[in-house]
Amino acid sequence: MTSSAPQGLRFRDDIQGLRALSVLLILLFHLDFAWAAGGFIGVDVFMVISGYLITGVLLKTASEGLFLSFWDRRLRRLLPALLAMLAFSFGLATLSLLPDAFEQFATTSAYVLGYVANFKFAQNIDYFSPSSAYNYLLHTWSLAVEEQFYFLMPFFVFALRRTRRWPVWIAAALAASFALNVAVFAASIGENYAFYMLPTRAWEFLMGGLAHVLAGRASSRGPVVEGAGLLGLAMILAAFVAFDGATPFPDVAALLPTVGCVLVLYSGISAKGAVHRMLGVAPMRVLGDISYSFYLFHWPVIVFARHFYGEQHLPARAAPIVVLAILALSWLSYRFIETPFRNKRIPAGRFYAGVVAASLALIGGWTWAFVQNGAPQRVPVAYQSERTDEMRSFGRSFLPCIRALPQARSIDDLCPWGEPDRPASVLIWGDSHAGKMTHGFQAIRADLPYGGVAAVNGACAPVPGYRPVANPRCADLTQKVRSIVEANPQLETVILAARWTNVFHEPAPTRQPGAAPETLDERREALRGLLEFLRDQGRRVVLVGPVPEAGVNALNAAWVQSHFGADLVLDHPREAEEARVAVARAALQSYADDGLAVLIDPMEVLCDAAVCPSRRDGRQQFSDDDHLSVDAAAQVARRVADVIPRH
Repeated sequence: MTSSAPQGLRFRDDIQGLRALSVLLILLFHLDFAWAAGGFIGVDVFMVISGYLITGVLLKTASEGLFLSFWDRRLRRLLPALLAMLAFSFGLATLSLLPDAFEQFATTSAYVLGYVANFKFAQNIDYFSPSSAYNYLLHTWSLAVEEQFYFLMPFFVFALRRTRRWPVWIAAALAASFALNVAVFAASIGENYAFYMLPTRAWEFLMGGLAHVLAGRASSRGPVVEGAGLLGLAMILAAFVAFDGATPFPDVAALLPTVGCVLVLYSGISAKGAVHRMLGVAPMRVLGDISYSFYLFHWPVIVFARHFYGEQHLPARAAPIVVLAILALSWLSYRFIETPFRNKRIPAGRFYAGVVAASLALIGGWTWAFVQNGAPQRVPVAYQSERTDEMRSFGRSFLPCIRALPQARSIDDLCPWGEPDRPASVLIWGDSHAGKMTHGFQAIRADLPYGGVAAVNGACAPVPGYRPVANPRCADLTQKVRSIVEANPQLETVILAARWTNVFHEPAPTRQPGAAPETLDERREALRGLLEFLRDQGRRVVLVGPVPEAGVNALNAAWVQSHFGADLVLDHPREAEEARVAVARAALQSYADDGLAVLIDPMEVLCDAAVCPSRRDGRQQFSDDDHLSVDAAAQVARRVADVIPRH
C-alpha cells in the first residue's frame, strides 16, 4: 500500500485522493461505526491501485535490470515503516496482552516480517469475527499479499516482455484468479483461503494492471470518460454502504468496488473532470501521501484502545483521541521514516545492514516472549487468569486437545483433567463456558477423589442438532460425544455447561438457516431428550446455570487501565443479571424440577445480594466479557463438586 507515485509514472492527484478515500473507508470500518460496515472494501481499492501503478513501473523498466532494482525500491519504500510499526506494536502488546495472547503475538510477528502473515491467518482466523478485533497484526495480511504480488509480477513481465499481447495474457491470468476465487469461496471451508491468499486475490491487482495496459489505447476526453469516473466513484461508495461482514467476500461481490476503482483510474488518465477535482483536493492529497503509514499504524492504535476500554465497539468519546493519535503517528512515520529511506542516497550496504540489525532486535524480543510462554511476569498476579505455572501449562495443553475434538472417536480422544492417578469418572461437556469449568475443576483437583475428561468446543452448547454459525460442526460433535458416553459407563457424572443465553433465545441468533432445532421450544425439547437419554443410561447430571457476565474484557481492561492510574470496577446490579438470564434459567430449572438434573446457579456463588462484582478479595472474577476467571470458575466448581459423591 504505497503512498507515492512510482518512479517513471506521471504523478496524479486523483490517485492520491483515491488512496485517501481507501484508508478513510478502512478507518471508519475499523472504528466500528454501524453505517461503515462495508469499509473493508478500501483494501480492495488499494489492491487495484497497486496493480495499476506497479504494472506501469514494470513495463517502463522491462528492458532494464528490473528484478533487483525493482525489489530494492520496494524494500526501501516498505520495510523501514513496517519495522517501525512492528516495534510500536510490540510495545503496545507488552503493555496490553495477557500471556497466551502475547505468545501468539510473538509468533505472528515473525510471519509478518517474512510477509507471509496471510498464510497464518488463513488457517484459523475469521477476519470478521469479534475476537479478531483484538489482534494487533491482523491488518498485515494485505501487506503480505501485496508484497507477494510485487515479488512475482516482475517474472510475469519478464516472461512476456517481447510480446505485444499484454492485454490478452493479463486478462487470462485475471480470469483464472477470479474463477479460483469464486470456486474456493463456494467450498464451505474455503472462505478464509479466498479472503487471505494471493492466488484468489491476484485478479484485483491484475485488474489494475489491465487498466494500465489499456489506458494508452483509450480515449481520455469527453462525457463518456467523465461519466465513467462518476459511475466508478458511485460503485465504490455503494459497496461501502451496502456491504457488511455477512456479505460473501471477496467472491463476486468484490467486482463492485474493484470495477469502480478501474473506472475512476480510467477517468483520470488526462482529463481533470469532476471526480479528479473531488479526489485531488489538498486534504485528500496529503492523506494520500501518508496513506501507507496511516494504514500501518491505524490498526495497532485502535486495538490498544479496544484493550483499554475492554470493548470491540469503542465509545464515541474515544474516536477523536484515536484519530488524532493515528494522524500524528502517520505523519511522523512518513516524515522521518518513509521519506528518508525511500531514496537511494543511503548506500545499499548501510541500508540493509540497518534493516538486518533492526530485524534481529525485534526477533530477539519475540523470541523472549515465546520462550517465556508470554512472559507472565509482566502481569501482576491480580490480573492473571491462570495464576500458577501448573495452570498455565494445563491451559497450553488443553487448547490443542479441544481443537482436535471434532475428530474424536473414543474416550481417549477427549481432554483429560484432574490428578492422573485418580479414576476419570466425570465428563464436562459444552462450549467455552464448559471449558472454563474444566479449568475450575483442574484448579481444585487435589481436593477431589476423582478426575475426568472434557468435551468442550467453542459455541458448541450440548444440545442435539444445535449448529451455530460460529461453529457449524457442533451438531456432529454432540452426536459423537453422546456415542462416547453411551460406550463408557465409567463416566458416572456428566456436567453440562454453556452460555445458555445463546441457546434459550428467541429467535436463536447464532443458528444456521435451516438447522434444527430452530425454535425455542425445539431447543428446549432437544436438551430434554439428551437429559432423558443420560438418565436412562444411569448417569448423574449436573447443569451449571448461566454465569454473570462483565460485558467487557474486564481482566485485560483492568490491567491496561492500571498503567494509567485507573481502577476499572464493574459491579453489575444482580437484579439486571437475573433478568438477562431469566429465560435460560427457567428452562434449566424445569429440567431440575422434573428430576432430570441437579441445577447449580453460579450467581449464588459469585454475586452478592445486590451486585455481581467484577472483583472480589482483590481477584478478578472475569477473564473477558462473558467468561469467568479461573479463580471464579474454581469457586463454582467447588459448589458443583459438593453434589457429586466422593466415593
